[in-house]
Amino acid sequence: MLRPVVLAVAAALFALGLAGCATQGNPSITDHGLYMRLKLDESTKADVYRQLHQPHDVIATYDDHTSWVYLRVDSRTNVLTFVPLVGLFAGGSDDTIHRSVLTFSPDGVLRSVRTMSRDRYMNTWAGLAVGVNALATDEAEGRVRAEMARLGIELQAPTIKGIKAYD
Repeated sequence: MLRPVVLAVAAALFALGLAGCATQGNPSITDHGLYMRLKLDESTKADVYRQLHQPHDVIATYDDHTSWVYLRVDSRTNVLTFVPLVGLFAGGSDDTIHRSVLTFSPDGVLRSVRTMSRDRYMNTWAGLAVGVNALATDEAEGRVRAEMARLGIELQAPTIKGIKAYD
C-alpha cells in the first residue's frame, strides 16, 4: 500500500523538477563545431550569420569595430523554491549563462571570437526587479535591427528580451 504512494510522490517531484527547467537564447552557441567553421581574418558577417544566425546585441567600439553578442541561458528552479515559506524568500533559479562575442573589423571581417560560461543564483524577487528594469531600458533590439538592415537581412524576432539581465 505504501509503494503506490511513494511512486506517486516520486513522479510528482520528477514532473515538478522538469517544469522548473527552461532554456532561452541561441542553442547554437554551445556547439563548438560551428566555431571551427569560422576563420579569423577571413570569415565575414554573412558567414557568421549563416552559422549562428541573428545576434542578441550589436556593439560598436571606439575604433569602428563591431561586436555581435550571442546568449543562451539555461535555468533550473533552485530547490529552496519548493520549501514551504522558505521558498517565498530564498527561492529562485540556478542559471548557466553562455555568452559569445564575435568582433569584426570595419570592413566586416571576423577578428576575434570569445566565449564564456558562468553559473549564478538569482533570487526570485531580485530576478523580477532586474528583469523589469532590463525590459524597460533594453536598446539591443534597435541596434540589431540597424545592423541587419545594413546587411540586407530580414530581422527575426528577438530570442531574449531584456538582454541586460544576463550580462
